[in-house]
Amino acid sequence: MFDVAIIGCGPVGALAANLLGKSGLKVLVLEKEINPFPLPRAVHLDHEMMRLFQSAGVINDVLNDMRDTQGHLHIGADYGVMRYMGTVGKPRPYGWSNDYFFYQPELENHLRQALKQYSNVALRLGSEFDSLTQTDSSVTLNIKTSSGVTSEKTRWVIACDGASSKVRKSLGIKLEDLQFEEPWLVVDAQVDGDVQFPNFTGVPDEADLQQLSVMLCDPKRPITIVPGRGNHRRWEMMLLPGENDQSMMQPDKVLETRRTVFKRCAA
Repeated sequence: MFDVAIIGCGPVGALAANLLGKSGLKVLVLEKEINPFPLPRAVHLDHEMMRLFQSAGVINDVLNDMRDTQGHLHIGADYGVMRYMGTVGKPRPYGWSNDYFFYQPELENHLRQALKQYSNVALRLGSEFDSLTQTDSSVTLNIKTSSGVTSEKTRWVIACDGASSKVRKSLGIKLEDLQFEEPWLVVDAQVDGDVQFPNFTGVPDEADLQQLSVMLCDPKRPITIVPGRGNHRRWEMMLLPGENDQSMMQPDKVLETRRTVFKRCAA
């Protein structure tokens, strides 16, 4: 019998497995996909997450593939600085920087690879949660594999299988919906050279736009520009009423939207 079974080996499940593996518990990790999801989704974490990586003993695995950034810059509709939250030269009371940007497929791979050091952790890729039954002292998991359905017993189960969690649905637990619907277009790119910005006014001398998360707070089209790790950059552009997400995702339309916003703010 396992002490803990973790359903899902994304960043949350993989980190949980490292923490529990380090504590000496016998852990089963089930992940239906063989490889990490190949596209970046989450890109940002803070000092608290860095301390968790440190506690799990994986900080040296993940640190080199992160960008330690220098804060945030908010630009108003007149394209002057509204707020600058820079961290250059300031103390780090929590031991780490406030903000780090990462590339999720790399992070997931690092966390999975770190599990190999624990003989008490069984990572089963290509194994999908099917159903469960539970008593006061244990849980029986039914697991789909390429060879059929198998079962395992565990004392506890942690569901880390995302927003559409099959574990949650099997237990009849409702998803709390806060009814916040605001579609954004997210563009990730590997770039050559620096990101080109318009001539914003009021930018402090010590502010390096290439090292900051920049938010263009223009109600006509809010945009966030994120400095990912290495030469990875992200643009997030709010879609306006009537815009179709599929058409806005076309490369020509993405470039047109970006040029229109930057031309307006440079005018």
